[in-house]
Amino acid sequence: MAVPMMIAGTLFSMLGQIQQGKAANAQAKYNAAVTEQDRQRGLRTADIAAEDKARDNSRRLSTIRANMGTSGFTLAGSPLAVLSDTSGEMALDERRIRQQGDADSRDLFIKRQGYLAEGKNAQNAGYIGAIGTALSGGSSAAKTFYGA
Repeated sequence: MAVPMMIAGTLFSMLGQIQQGKAANAQAKYNAAVTEQDRQRGLRTADIAAEDKARDNSRRLSTIRANMGTSGFTLAGSPLAVLSDTSGEMALDERRIRQQGDADSRDLFIKRQGYLAEGKNAQNAGYIGAIGTALSGGSSAAKTFYGA
């Protein structure tokens, strides 16, 4: 009676380890999917923010040009240099917004890949643990059965 109980216990332990590994892998895949959604949302948000900044910059440049025109300045010399510098700084601000979105996206991509690797490792650990349990349980059952 002891040997069948040992075998049954070993089998249940093996199934539990395999199931635990599969569950950990499923959770990691879910976390990876959520992280990918966050990454995509972040890229869209950065694009929208950069587009908003571009529109705002365009309005500001139009206002600067109109104010220069009503003040009697011509778009030559120092006023043109100021307008050119301002335009360049505005374009740089737009690029920085997009670059930050790209950097955040890379960070989330790396995090996603980590989740996937973690899940696969957990599943493999479950299988390896089950094999170890099978060997240990089989050895104990054999000792009990053969009286060694």
